[in-house]
Amino acid sequence: MALNSDAHVKQPVARLLRREKNAEHIRYLANEKNSDRNNTGDKKMKASSKGKLLVTAVTLALALSSVSVFTGTASAALVNTQMGNFSLTYDNVTSTVYNVNYSNTNYTLNVANSIATSGLNAPISAVSHLDVSKTLQLTNVTLFSTEDKDMLLLSTTNSSPAQIPSITVNLPSVATQVSLTTQQKTAIEDSSNPLMATFLPNSIYRITVTDGYVYYFSNSPSSLTNGAKTIVFQNSSFIPGTSLVVGTTPSGTIKYSLDKQKNNFNLSLDPLTYDPTTGDVTGTYLSLNFNSATGIISDYTNKYTNTKIFDQIYTTGNGSIGGGFISPLFPGINPLMIGSVFYYANNTAVYQVHNNLATVGNFFISNGTTVFKVASNLNVSTFNPSQNAIGQKHMYGYNYSNFSNLNLGSQFMVQAAPTIIMISNDNFRGELFVHDGVVSVSGKTVSVTTSSIAHVTFVAQVWFLQTQLQVRNQLQYAIQHGMLGAMVSVGPDGHTGNNMTTFYNSSMQLRVQNAETNRVQIQLESRMQHGTNFAVFIPNEIIKNTSQFTFRYDNQEMNMLTNMNSVMNSTNQNQASYYMTQVNGGTLVVINVPHFTTHSLEITATSAGGMDNLWLYVIITVVVVAAAGIAAFVIIRRGRRG
Repeated sequence: MALNSDAHVKQPVARLLRREKNAEHIRYLANEKNSDRNNTGDKKMKASSKGKLLVTAVTLALALSSVSVFTGTASAALVNTQMGNFSLTYDNVTSTVYNVNYSNTNYTLNVANSIATSGLNAPISAVSHLDVSKTLQLTNVTLFSTEDKDMLLLSTTNSSPAQIPSITVNLPSVATQVSLTTQQKTAIEDSSNPLMATFLPNSIYRITVTDGYVYYFSNSPSSLTNGAKTIVFQNSSFIPGTSLVVGTTPSGTIKYSLDKQKNNFNLSLDPLTYDPTTGDVTGTYLSLNFNSATGIISDYTNKYTNTKIFDQIYTTGNGSIGGGFISPLFPGINPLMIGSVFYYANNTAVYQVHNNLATVGNFFISNGTTVFKVASNLNVSTFNPSQNAIGQKHMYGYNYSNFSNLNLGSQFMVQAAPTIIMISNDNFRGELFVHDGVVSVSGKTVSVTTSSIAHVTFVAQVWFLQTQLQVRNQLQYAIQHGMLGAMVSVGPDGHTGNNMTTFYNSSMQLRVQNAETNRVQIQLESRMQHGTNFAVFIPNEIIKNTSQFTFRYDNQEMNMLTNMNSVMNSTNQNQASYYMTQVNGGTLVVINVPHFTTHSLEITATSAGGMDNLWLYVIITVVVVAAAGIAAFVIIRRGRRG
């Protein structure tokens, strides 16, 4: 990476020698051409002169093309190479770089059409602390790819005391200037990399390309020309002997992942809208306000129940959860609306909120604290399941387990957590599931702190509110005393609704295999030897609550008990039992499974009448896939750096 101490002397001398040699060659060919014209008797010599004339024309064309790099004609000395995840072509004569592309397993981004440099190649100072995977030294510029392969840097200096070096980037699309938030500036200033701080006083540009964005940044002033499709980096106050550095990095992974999930799993249903002027985010079931300058969420509201849940949600800290080496420090995709999903990320936090009846929110925290300020009309209480219920799942194991349903599309599962925060009043009930974070509750304020990575999921059990108060209290008691392993909300395949399961015992797994008119099939299993209870809500859209129900457990009819307590406290080790009650919009079934390995449950009915519209779908839109995309991305990226 380091250049020889006398490189600044050797390179100009070498260029002068090459130019003199080319000039001598051209003079020689010109003399040969005159000799050929005077020779009228030798056809062979004439043919030879034509060949020499052709060589002369090519040589002159190459010489002319090296004068201006934007003539649209590259020289013959082109070489293809790979710099990290960047592929490019460079010209050994002019030092011009062409066709810069960024590629990974998912997509390819067009980064630059061409990059021309006026100056002399220069190393990036060792004080930058950059981990460099590859260096390419051309006459005018040195290129570096960082160790994570996601950043490309170009460095040049003056070739003579009077020269002011420059780097000119010809872009595939129009560039716009972006501004860093206070939080992002602080993150860069606090970085252990001094080079990053030199970019702060100068402009940062973003171009939009297929599947994502590309950022450009520099330690030098710059300007846009050519209809904002060319960036010229040049400092009129350049200090001789220093380096002009320009960097580029993509930011397409999150956008690509969410776009893919939107297309594959109908996340475009019930889309969110965002007003960047007011910060208002609005959907059918969700509304909130987002301050893009501070990263603070305000007035997080479930519109279906007309309940403001959180006055504020914000994160402080100094983490590394972002996306690429530097791109998470840059704005542009923050916030991002992908269909029904609201997404925001910085180095310390990732927020992902869904426009569905449960107003589900996923909050990932890296070396920081996320604060949830609960609305004043809601009560806050803490529930800590037993270690037997939650198991010993570490954050990474939990995430890979939780998001193993990536390809199912119709399953949304909230796994049991060491700490569950209940948020409720007589008209609302929601829960915060906290994984791998230290929780503190002070009045209406819930704080989650971690020195590594924590994950918090919020979910509002909207269907729970459709049950009678007595039934609600019984379910709440069962949850808090470890008597209820899971609550399931069944939804029809192919509709906006989908199956959602909230687990209070992580050793239990449950999957809705089929949901169609008058028929529901569920597979359940557990590592526990003893039995447990779970509740299933079946909406009228699947089985009308006035129907005649039949319950079969491992192909045997189940025993119906007369009240919920009898099911919850059943001591029968041989026969499964259930209790069923009509609720607003459907049927609530509480089931006791006496012992566990793997079992099947089938609920069928003969309808006693037509379908009704007592209640809008009480099922949850697909959200697990988008969560999986971000969680896997965060963990893989973090693991790669470790």
